[in-house]
Amino acid sequence: FGDVSAKKLRKHLLLCNNVRSIQFFAEKVSIFENVNQATNIFILQKGGVTSDISISEEDNIFDVNISLVKELFPENLEIPAIKSLEWDILRKLSSLKKLKQIPSIRNRRGELDLSICKEFVTLSPTPHRLVRGNMIDDSGVRDINGEFVLESFISTRSKDYRTFDFNRKRLICQQISNGGLRRRLKFIYCASSDVLGNSCNYISSDEETLAKLYLVLNSSVLNWRFKITSSNNHINNYELDELPIIDLNKVDASFAYASQEELDEYIGSLYGLTKDERKLVAI
Repeated sequence: FGDVSAKKLRKHLLLCNNVRSIQFFAEKVSIFENVNQATNIFILQKGGVTSDISISEEDNIFDVNISLVKELFPENLEIPAIKSLEWDILRKLSSLKKLKQIPSIRNRRGELDLSICKEFVTLSPTPHRLVRGNMIDDSGVRDINGEFVLESFISTRSKDYRTFDFNRKRLICQQISNGGLRRRLKFIYCASSDVLGNSCNYISSDEETLAKLYLVLNSSVLNWRFKITSSNNHINNYELDELPIIDLNKVDASFAYASQEELDEYIGSLYGLTKDERKLVAI
């Protein structure tokens, strides 16, 4: 009911039948012996029309109307395993622009395919450090691999990449992030001369926009929004594209904070979340 790969099946179930109830079981709930796997059990009446769907998530049972699903997730009809109050937060976020709708922002996967382009990787120092996903840490890029990229690689890239991404500081995150982690979105800056392996994702834009996005993308509200529709260990660019972004003109690029709580209070208030809602989505 959440994964994009099941979109066609999910649409068939919801639009051509009467899905009456869905019961979600988190990975930590071992309903099968020696198996740890998130699972759901649903009741469907073949044919008919889906209207109110009874959702059961832990001890929280409530109804979600199919019209709300169509309103919030018009393309893929996702039904995330969340509590009833979280649906109210989703409705608040639904009016905002998505990341993909902001023309000045480029959301891409790392430019060097670590399998196809391995002949461009060297242990001899060049101006371009190779950054892999396992080098991304809370404190920044960790120099643990000692790999570099030959200058000749740059000429193999597209004109768009050389114009908008190359030799520019970017926001980067891991392409693989375990689904069980509380914090799955973790963006840091790379150096302008870095070349990114395809085990990274990156966002490029002007420096002021990046400074604002650094605050927004590392907030609990977007970490929560990402997690509720991400059903595997990948951080896909199409998932990042769907993130709701507040009007960046409202964000102070120089905002300083000493804790995740301070950042969440600032960004959460810009998203219009109440104190209780900020607590609900907190990392």
